[in-house]
Amino acid sequence: MKEVTYNSSLLKDSWNSNDTVHPNNFNELSGAVKKVVANANDLAHNYLQQGKQYVVGDIVYSKNLNKGRYLLCTQGGTTGDSEPQLINKNVGETVTHGSVVWTVQNIRTTALDSYPVGSIYMSVNSTSPADLFGGTWEAMPAGRVLLAQGTSEWGVEYQAGSTGGEHEHQLSVGELPSHSHNVTVSTSGNHAHTFTFVKEYDAGGTEPGSASWRSNQGTKTTEQAGAHTHTVTISNTGSNSPHNNLQPYIAVFMWRRTA
Repeated sequence: MKEVTYNSSLLKDSWNSNDTVHPNNFNELSGAVKKVVANANDLAHNYLQQGKQYVVGDIVYSKNLNKGRYLLCTQGGTTGDSEPQLINKNVGETVTHGSVVWTVQNIRTTALDSYPVGSIYMSVNSTSPADLFGGTWEAMPAGRVLLAQGTSEWGVEYQAGSTGGEHEHQLSVGELPSHSHNVTVSTSGNHAHTFTFVKEYDAGGTEPGSASWRSNQGTKTTEQAGAHTHTVTISNTGSNSPHNNLQPYIAVFMWRRTA
């Protein structure tokens, strides 16, 4: 049978060094060839290799990682003789392999990656984002709207996480617009009375109503009097109730990611 030369770095643990062997049978030769082909595929797909040097920034893959994930070298060195435990490793976890340290990464961004811790998720549906994307979320306080943090154009500073505002507001006297009430009351009321009198009584027997009697009549006017003032009372109005202090709104479900 023909001699076969193989490379131990490709055949891994099949043999320990470069050598020339005499396969005992076809199955042994076939198995060695299959290992060479499998190893070549691993190299072509940049799968994790054992006993190999890696530097920071190198990227490798493994069939044992969850779909869509890869390993990023964060500490260079030489990998060990066997692959470390990679099944069900979460994104962000570190894996030590020989003297190499890897960090599990996502090949593509997931929906949860779009909402890092501290993000706010809003929807008109009640389904929690924890059920949709994973992660840990808490419901935002009911009745509160979001406000951009920082110093506003009117000079008020709003710190992230602070709260404020009122659902309704009761005006104080100091918050009322400055105003006055003017009342004018006329003092008119002066008046006089006229009356008729007989200037002189005719003792000679002039009868009242006769011409002689009428000639003795006269008219007098009383002095004017009666000017006076009036007291005016302005009654209160209004029910002293607080007023609504909300802008037009649409209520939605809101959560904040905590972990």
